[in-house]
Parts: sequence; C-alpha cells; structure tokens
Amino acid sequence: MSLSNLEEVISAVTTINDYGKLATALRPFIDVAESILASTLPNDIDPFTVLNPNESTLGYLYVL
Repeated sequence: MSLSNLEEVISAVTTINDYGKLATALRPFIDVAESILASTLPNDIDPFTVLNPNESTLGYLYVL
C-alpha cells in the first residue's frame, strides 16, 4: 500500500482493521510524515474530525 498524502493515510486508518497490517502500511510513511500529517484533508477538513479515537486508536495516535 502506498501512502502519499493525508487522505490516503486516513483512508487506511479507517479501513484496515488489523493493527499489524495497519502498522506495516504506515511504517514506510514515517520518513515523509511530518509535513503531510501537519496538513489538512481536502476542503480544509481537520483529520481529527474524521477519526474516532475509540475505533481508530493506532491511526489516531499515529497522526498525533
């Protein structure tokens, strides 16, 4: 899985239910993550309004 923007990261976080697979998908993204994770989704949507920390704990923490 190639994650090149915040929208793809949020999509992965909300659709991958296996934490191991999610961690594997997010790992290569770490090198470029800071600038992308500091951005917003299309239409200036804050990613934390899309993510539910109870359902997407790993992804929520990753974005933090």
